[in-house]
Amino acid sequence: NEKEQREELVAALQQHTGMTRHIPLPPVILTPTFLQERLPNLVSKEQSRTLFNLIKNEELLENGQRFVHNPRSDPTVQRLVKKFVQQTLQPNDQSDNPPIVDSGDMAKAIEEVLMVVWGQDVTTRDGVDQGLDWLLKLLSIPF
Repeated sequence: NEKEQREELVAALQQHTGMTRHIPLPPVILTPTFLQERLPNLVSKEQSRTLFNLIKNEELLENGQRFVHNPRSDPTVQRLVKKFVQQTLQPNDQSDNPPIVDSGDMAKAIEEVLMVVWGQDVTTRDGVDQGLDWLLKLLSIPF
């Protein structure tokens, strides 16, 4: 059981170091504006909604919020991200300017953000404030 393993690990670290704290993070769900919130300089709200709808329409989400399979290894997610990036970076007919970002870099950034929703092997900024507050309190305790 994952919860029991986590509790055992935290207890062992606490016993060994005396300075361990587990900060549980709530599940991260995919929303229509999730990509824009996580990648505000790369993805607009409209674009975020577009990719969300593509993913949702392919029925890749459990309860419409979390991935059923690892998005990094799911060929359907990979196809959708690639198609989305290609469409997003298509040159505007009214401009001769090339896209600001490389399609590979954009796809990688989107994949990393989608992995946060999967939540298996990606670090996230969620909980960082709580962790830093805890560390600052520890630093104020004389050893």
